[in-house]
Amino acid sequence: IELAATKCACEKRTEDSLKVLSKLVSLANKEEESSNIPEVGFQFHHEVAVASENIYYSMIIQTFKPLYTMFYQIYLSTECQEDVVKSLQNILTAIQMKDSDRAESVINEVIDRWLNAYKKNK
Repeated sequence: IELAATKCACEKRTEDSLKVLSKLVSLANKEEESSNIPEVGFQFHHEVAVASENIYYSMIIQTFKPLYTMFYQIYLSTECQEDVVKSLQNILTAIQMKDSDRAESVINEVIDRWLNAYKKNK
């Protein structure tokens, strides 16, 4: 779902959706928001799904909110806040450029990082 929603967002995104995504990246970058990164990360991915203009993607991602926040918590236990922000920024850049190939690459990289962090945390 994550990959499909992001690739679709590359095609369907609007200036308004880009503004929302940019604000979430900026929020994640604030030092005082470090404890809220799991929630901000989830909101970012949910907004990507909203930007795809496929209501089912956003509904499905909303259902998986506990999983997203768990993966962000685990990810933060092995990576720093800057790495999380860089990942979000890379996704945003691919969407801004309407580059679905780059988006696919970035999403796969993010998922791999989440899984590696999960394996380290077991």
